[in-house]
Amino acid sequence: MRRVAATTFTATIATTLLTLAPTAIADTAGVVLRPGAKVTSRTAGGVGKGDCTAGFLARNRRGHPVLFSAGHCAHGDGSRLTMHADAGGEVPVAEFVVSEFEGAEGEATDIAVLKLANGVAATGKIDGRIPVSGWVSTVSEGDTVCKLGAVSGLDCGPVVEVSASKVKFAASIQRGDSGGPVFVMRKDGTAAAVGIIIRMARQRLLIAELIGPWLGRWNLTVG
Repeated sequence: MRRVAATTFTATIATTLLTLAPTAIADTAGVVLRPGAKVTSRTAGGVGKGDCTAGFLARNRRGHPVLFSAGHCAHGDGSRLTMHADAGGEVPVAEFVVSEFEGAEGEATDIAVLKLANGVAATGKIDGRIPVSGWVSTVSEGDTVCKLGAVSGLDCGPVVEVSASKVKFAASIQRGDSGGPVFVMRKDGTAAAVGIIIRMARQRLLIAELIGPWLGRWNLTVG
């Protein structure tokens, strides 16, 4: 996993994401990775560090799928996400490649990209139901924005503040929601990606990291 400052992006990082292919694992036990799914963050040694939520699926220029989540969900080199299989046990589904976490205040960056494990079934539809048709570069105060957290579920509310890298809006949030998809609904019933859940501002106010700047920097596409 690469953990670097938000201001030190290099061609090396973009190239790494460009060439990512899924990493091999033994058995996926029928789990389906999707935006909004509950995932557990584990160290390289398999120690559980808490639950997070899977974010948007994207693709690099070679067409390989990658997963967005929150940077603070990573716990050192080789950390990964697992999902609980219906038959029991935890199945590795993705491994952190780049993790950006500068803290939990102001404009501090908090986002990560993971490569998928080989053989893991995945869908880009939010909760396996809502198709994603691209992304929006920003939203405005008063716009209705939605999120899906693995713990708190689906919720929508008005935007109260927007910055160059964050959006704050009225929605519920619980521990374990970090990394989940934040989006706006289009008239055709599809969703446009906005960002990734990163933290609570205060009661009923949620902060998300905007996804647009990272798609460009890392040469990724969503939807």
